[in-house]
Amino acid sequence: MTEKKNKKKSLGEISRREFLIDAGIVLGSTAAVGTAALASSCGGKTETVTSTVTKDGPSKTVTTTVTDVVEKLVPLSCTEDGQWVIDFKVNGKRFVEIVEPNETLHHLLHEKLGFKSIKTFCSRGGCGSCSVLIDGRPILSCMTFASSVHGKEIWTAEGIATEMPALIDAYVDNECMQCGYCTPGFIVTAAALLKRNSDPTTDEIREALAGNLCRCGTYPVHIPAVKEAAKALKGGR
Repeated sequence: MTEKKNKKKSLGEISRREFLIDAGIVLGSTAAVGTAALASSCGGKTETVTSTVTKDGPSKTVTTTVTDVVEKLVPLSCTEDGQWVIDFKVNGKRFVEIVEPNETLHHLLHEKLGFKSIKTFCSRGGCGSCSVLIDGRPILSCMTFASSVHGKEIWTAEGIATEMPALIDAYVDNECMQCGYCTPGFIVTAAALLKRNSDPTTDEIREALAGNLCRCGTYPVHIPAVKEAAKALKGGR
C-alpha cells in the first residue's frame, strides 16, 4: 500500500459515502447515529451515546463513542463531492447535516428534517408560507440556501408554539385561519415582530405581516390576534 493510500484523508478529501460511514450514519435507515466523526475534530469531552437504528427490518440498538460538541461549532466544511457540512440549531436542537450547494433551506427543513409547518406554496419568495426565523429575523426558506445557515439559530412554527403559546392561543381565539395553510408563516412573522416590539401598533402589525399572503382573506383578524398576544406576553391576560 502506498504512502498516499496510508495517509489519513481530511474532511475535504473524502467522498460522501466515506464521510457518512465515518460519521456513523447507517445508509438507507429511517433513523441513524450522526455527526460522530465531525464531533471528534472539535475537542470536548468524550461520552457514550446509545441510539436506536432501523434499517429494512427490526430496530436494533447501536452504541457509539462520540465527542460532546455542545459548546463548539463544527467548522463549515466541503466534501470531495462538493457538498457542504453545516452545523446549526432548529428550535433549540443541534443538527449537523450534509447539503448540496444548491439545496434550499426549505428542502432541508421540510423534506429532510420533517418540519411540516414550513409550507410549499409559491416557491418563489412571494407568499411567506415558508417563513422561518434565523437569528430572530423572519426569512423565506424557499429563497435561502441551506449552506448559509451554518452556525445559525432557526425557529419554526413548531418551536414558536412551545416558546410562545400565548401567540398560538390568540390566533385560535381570533379564528385567524380557514384552510390554515398560510397560518404557520403568519405565526413566524408575528413572533418576530413581538420579539422586537412588545406593543406594536396597528400599522406596525400590518407592515410586519405584509409579506404573508392568505388566499382565504383572513387579514383583518390577524391584527387583533397579535395585539392580544402582545398583551398576554406582557402578563396582561
